[in-house]
Amino acid sequence: MKLMRGKNMKIQDVLIYFLISLIVNVSYASLSFNTTIIEEVIGRDAEDFLFSFSFENTGKTPVKILDIITSCGCTAVSCDKLMYLPSEKGKLNGKFIVGNLTGLQEKNIIIKTDSISSPLITLQLRLIIPTSITIKPGILVWRLHEPPNGKRVMLKINPDSNLKFENIAYDSSEFNVITEKISELEYELTIIPVRTDAIIHNMLNITCTGDNNMKHEYVIHLLRKCCLLYTSDAADD
Repeated sequence: MKLMRGKNMKIQDVLIYFLISLIVNVSYASLSFNTTIIEEVIGRDAEDFLFSFSFENTGKTPVKILDIITSCGCTAVSCDKLMYLPSEKGKLNGKFIVGNLTGLQEKNIIIKTDSISSPLITLQLRLIIPTSITIKPGILVWRLHEPPNGKRVMLKINPDSNLKFENIAYDSSEFNVITEKISELEYELTIIPVRTDAIIHNMLNITCTGDNNMKHEYVIHLLRKCCLLYTSDAADD
């Protein structure tokens, strides 16, 4: 009985050692990134921003990427492949769509792996898109049947944008607009509804001219609603 018990103890010791070794090896499987944050200032006229994160499997066992999740639909990413052997290097490539976004844009990218020690890796983009023009407010709202009083909008052009105010376009059957030039870079618009007896969603279009006579279009939303549900303090482009 003592002999059998001794053999059982040795088998248990071997199994425990094997399990500990397996856990230790797996736990050391990890993707190590050169940097987890990219900070850049994007050109004002850029349509998109291309980026990449370089990494290496610094562990002793293979690591598999299970999923890649972005915090915004404006960010698309792809990887060279999904499985990385020990000491193998790779890149995560991506594209950020600028669109009409301005100011500081912080976007997260979460990588899910089968690593026990680091199953989730968070990467971040911190991008600054200079503002060409500031429109405050970007939405004007009148309640149905309220007095058709004028509302003011301030338009300021960033001097570094090289934009010049050109003209405005709107539905004159629904609104009257008074444009006051304060300076070459600042204008005040007074927008007066012709009537307030019908629900409407209209727009006032602002055209500015940039380098090489390129046209830049901006919009102020003009709403007549049953009740005042939402207003916006600013619209930056």
